[in-house]
Parts: sequence; structure tokens; C-alpha cells
Amino acid sequence: MTVTSDKQNYPRGSFAERLVQVIELAGSRRALAQRAGIPESTLQMCLQRRSDPSLRLVLAIARASNVNLHWLATGEGAPRQAAKLDEELLSDVIGAVEQGIRETRATGYSSPARKAQLIAELYQQFSEEQPQHGGAEHRPPRLLRLVQRRLVA
Repeated sequence: MTVTSDKQNYPRGSFAERLVQVIELAGSRRALAQRAGIPESTLQMCLQRRSDPSLRLVLAIARASNVNLHWLATGEGAPRQAAKLDEELLSDVIGAVEQGIRETRATGYSSPARKAQLIAELYQQFSEEQPQHGGAEHRPPRLLRLVQRRLVA
């Protein structure tokens, strides 16, 4: 069975079929490419099945579209998973980002979209960490150091 979109037929369960769904979530190929930091032609090549996507590409698309990486790569599971929000972690991340921007005088993060992207990336990174890295009391200094490194890079 095939799925038709953009005047193309995609085999059911294929990466191209899932990519079409992600493009629809993003609004357009151009929007997804911009968010993922990749050329639009790369998405087109994947849709035309001219190349298998690299892990780096699949990861960039999953992060940019906030879809489940495992689903995007394999088709298994749900496209999006409802995650429990850790309000304490989110507060620590936002505080570290705001403090880091003030202390480094980073001008590239004045837009809410850029701040949100940095906050989302740090939240995801710290929410996936193992407890061995210290408890919540050790988080703010580590977060601030990481934010400062990212802002001056």
C-alpha cells in the first residue's frame, strides 16, 4: 500500500512517508529545512529516495520537529510522546539561560525563538541525564557553565 502526498507515492511505513508527516507538521519543506539547519534539497532527495538519511540528518529532523527519534528512524512507536514536564528542571534551565545571557551579554539570543530553542535543548539534555551526575542541587552551576559555553561558542 502507498501514501500519496505532494503528487508522490510513498511505500507505507517508509522513511519518506514519515518525512511527509513531519513536513506537514512543520508547514513546509522550507520551514523544516530551516529549523533543522539543512538544505531543502536534502529533504527532497530523501523524499525521492535518492539517498538513505544519515543518523545526523534524522536526528536534526527529529529535534527540529519535536518528533520521536525512534519513530522517525524506524516507524515504531508514536510520532510524539507526551512527556511529563519537570517544572523544577525547567525553572533551573530558564534561570541559567537568563543569567548566562546577562553575564555574557550575548546579543544573538534576544529573540524568544532563539531562547526557546536553547531552553528546549538544555531541558532535553538534562532530563535525559542519569542521576549519577548529581542531584538537583548541583544542577544550576552545571547548567550555567554549559549555557555560558554555548553562548560564547
